[in-house]
Amino acid sequence: MAINPAEAIEEEREPNRTPDTLGRTLPIGTRLRDYEITGLIGEGGFGIVYLAWDHSLQRKVAVKEYMPASMASRVSGSSAIVVKSDRHLDTFKAGLKSFVNEARLLARFDHPSLVKVYRFWEENGTAYMVMPFYEGPTLKTALAELGHVPSESELRAWLKPILNAVTVLHDGETWHQNIGPDAIMLTPVGPVLLGFNAAEHVTAALLHTPAAALKPGFAAIEQYGGVAETTRGPWTDLYALAAVIYTAITGEDPAPVFGSTPEGGATTGGTAAPGLAGSVAGAGAGVCACTVAENIHSAEPNTTSPKRPVARWR
Repeated sequence: MAINPAEAIEEEREPNRTPDTLGRTLPIGTRLRDYEITGLIGEGGFGIVYLAWDHSLQRKVAVKEYMPASMASRVSGSSAIVVKSDRHLDTFKAGLKSFVNEARLLARFDHPSLVKVYRFWEENGTAYMVMPFYEGPTLKTALAELGHVPSESELRAWLKPILNAVTVLHDGETWHQNIGPDAIMLTPVGPVLLGFNAAEHVTAALLHTPAAALKPGFAAIEQYGGVAETTRGPWTDLYALAAVIYTAITGEDPAPVFGSTPEGGATTGGTAAPGLAGSVAGAGAGVCACTVAENIHSAEPNTTSPKRPVARWR
């Protein structure tokens, strides 16, 4: 399980900032420009997602607020964000910049299976991005509740639109680098690939723990090195998609590319789901997904045509 890199930051508060005066979520009824907070959708280590009402366009939306829990909070009764210690300030600002850059990048793209950013801005010492209000489980939850090995038609229905969305990113010379079953939502109108979690990755890098922000089993080997030291590209995302297929068929996450057993041996592929254990289908599924991943990595990177690798393995 990935460790939240923010947890590595030692808690420290200024003398005049006590836990009682520090809050986290915005209260219901808070107005952020055209958007009124009406509920809480979820909280993570680096952000809070609210349900909101867009008074201008008369629709429900989701508003994500940059809020790294271990570095910042807000004084009770205020919307303003405060950094808990000056020593966290540079890291907080780097994460904030990355959050805004991610919002700006996602706003450029328009595909029904890629999370859409309507609007973003900085205010109250932090930043916000406004997205559609998506309803439905993640693919990770859906697989856990499915009760059977998904059929080929189910897998195609889930993942072909995601592959198309990834193609759009790659055509824009953008690599997602955060694909996994928990990053895919199954909505009533089709699957949606969620965002990059860029702020978390930047924070982890500044804390010299870049692997802490990765998805073990879904992160390709080049993601464990520095960006300047490795070659990342479309193949990085396709490795993750192959890993998603492996998980869907076998019922287990692939082994991390860097990992070992308690006895010190290198870890290998996951265990087949109960319904597939020992079966030809189970063995074939594991071999198929792993072979796709290996083929993707053996493909020569093509820097002149970012969409060629996707088309090749479609």
